[in-house]
Amino acid sequence: MQIRSVLSWIWKKSKEDIMVVSFTLLFMTTISYITTMVYGWFGLLVSIPNIRGTPYAQKWIYTAPDSDNDQLPDRLELTPKGEKVIVNGRHVGYGTGTDPFDPDTDNDLFPDNAEIKIGSDPHNWLDPGWIWILWMLFLGAVTYKLFIHKPDRLKEYRRNEMMISRGASGKKGKFAYGRKSVFGISSDDLTQEEKKKVLMEDERVLQLTGLSEEDDEEFMKRRRKEKLKQKFLKISILVVVFYLVSILI
Repeated sequence: MQIRSVLSWIWKKSKEDIMVVSFTLLFMTTISYITTMVYGWFGLLVSIPNIRGTPYAQKWIYTAPDSDNDQLPDRLELTPKGEKVIVNGRHVGYGTGTDPFDPDTDNDLFPDNAEIKIGSDPHNWLDPGWIWILWMLFLGAVTYKLFIHKPDRLKEYRRNEMMISRGASGKKGKFAYGRKSVFGISSDDLTQEEKKKVLMEDERVLQLTGLSEEDDEEFMKRRRKEKLKQKFLKISILVVVFYLVSILI
């Protein structure tokens, strides 16, 4: 439990920094990969690792048959991955084992020449298809946060008020003023029901939520239904994502 509390404290203190750094790394990696991908589709890549830099090899790649126009000659793609490709007794490169009639063997939107360039596996959709998965998760989280998720304003209000009251009670809280909490006395001197009653009668709660003590039970029912809907929606999104991934793989 203590370890969990420490990790929770670290996350609260550094979550914004972690999110910014993570997004920056993802964004920069994506820009680098996408640039190589675009260059690959337009056949603008230079010095592909599997092709030797000798004058004979460089001349050969421009004259050798290339059925799918991916800058990888058919001879190179038909040769098993890693094996030497010999032309007229000269070593021109190493085989890729990719499909000579399909510029994108694993259908991950990265052409074979781009994958050879960045060092990923042209036979595995997840490499570097993981970029698309991360972006789907990121955009899904943003969509959920902005358009689906409905914050519990009453819960946030109570948390803030409790922080104020603890400050007034001398418990290292914030916003203490005259040693009086919203309850008028130390929060430790009130039961949960008494605190609830005071908060439910506070005009600010009514302004934020339109909630009165009489319809508190109805509000809780609606909130439980909303939570069930949100859980169902999240499960549905996960099922759709896994289904799409399984199809693409």
